[in-house]
Amino acid sequence: MERVIVRVAALFVAAVVAGLLFGPVFGVGPLSPPLAATVAPAFGVAVWLREREAWRAAGTVVAGLAGLWAALRPADPVHALVVGATESWRVVLGSTWPVRPEPEALVFVPLLVLVAAVFGVELLGRAPLAAFLPVLVVAGLSQAYSAAGWVTAVVAVAAFGACGAVVVARRVPWAALAVGLVGAVVLGLVPTGAAWSLRDGVSVAPAAARVTSPLVELPARWAQPGTAVFEYSADARVERWPIAVLDEFDGVNWTPGSSLRRMGTGLPPGVDVPVERRSAVVRLRDLGGPWLPSQAWPASVQGVDPLVDPARGTLLTESRVAEYRLTWWEPRVSGLADAAIDPAAPGGLGGWARRRRGWRRWRSGRCRACGRRSGPRWCWSGTCGRTTSW
Repeated sequence: MERVIVRVAALFVAAVVAGLLFGPVFGVGPLSPPLAATVAPAFGVAVWLREREAWRAAGTVVAGLAGLWAALRPADPVHALVVGATESWRVVLGSTWPVRPEPEALVFVPLLVLVAAVFGVELLGRAPLAAFLPVLVVAGLSQAYSAAGWVTAVVAVAAFGACGAVVVARRVPWAALAVGLVGAVVLGLVPTGAAWSLRDGVSVAPAAARVTSPLVELPARWAQPGTAVFEYSADARVERWPIAVLDEFDGVNWTPGSSLRRMGTGLPPGVDVPVERRSAVVRLRDLGGPWLPSQAWPASVQGVDPLVDPARGTLLTESRVAEYRLTWWEPRVSGLADAAIDPAAPGGLGGWARRRRGWRRWRSGRCRACGRRSGPRWCWSGTCGRTTSW
């Protein structure tokens, strides 16, 4: 009897580990409470009804859904459940990660974990080896969303190995687990390329069929230069407020590209240098949208649910907004005034006298590169093909 309880507990633990692998997508903090609230009552009912197979699956599902509802408290539980089961997986792909902790989005992972645990418990008495397959499917799906780092992957493999050994074997094969863990560590150290993800190439189109370009409004703005478009409150002066980055041409107009996503809880810095967070409250006065004043590397936006281009920082809203708070990343420039200059750096001034083609300074009436007489000061010596120091 106790052996059955331990095997059921191992299945539920493995299912929770598979659900936590969605941490980069939803955030481990927002994801943990609904997972715990779903798994705990479901495990209790599964153990309680372990001898009543006719009621066990239904009772486990009802208990898990009740715990999930208690954790999320959606306004419309049925709608949240339907959206979470049918659309949440796709909506998440069109958002920056971590996504906003909305009930309709968070329902997705606890439902997967609950289904995997229920199927695993039902298969446990018939085919113990197959009972672990639903958990592995959830784990594989999590990696299709966002591949785990090697440390996380090693920990997950160790957890799956331990739980699988408890479920399948009569006793824990510690030697086999040790060999598997060492192999996972070695494989994790092998360098690999960029990981593939389901959201590669996925973007969100604005609800409006056509979005007015900011360039169209320029003549009207120039005609009324004294009209304030927006105002902001910040700790320090902000030099520039980009509205949109139009860097793609479709044959007719310049467009901001097609890399818009729904803004999640935040974005990482867009540069690999020391940065600092800055924030400002922006109040729109004569700017109706859909474009919002932004910065090159936005970190988070409060007061509006916008679309964002993570690579360009463009913000676009589909609803009316009067005020919002923008937080962004800014490179820390303190200390640059006293920093040393490397003239030999690529693109620097160290190679200005070693060009093979260009204008050569004229002295004594002849070019020092090719010896030809030329103008009063400069000579075009692109044909001599020699290097010279002026």
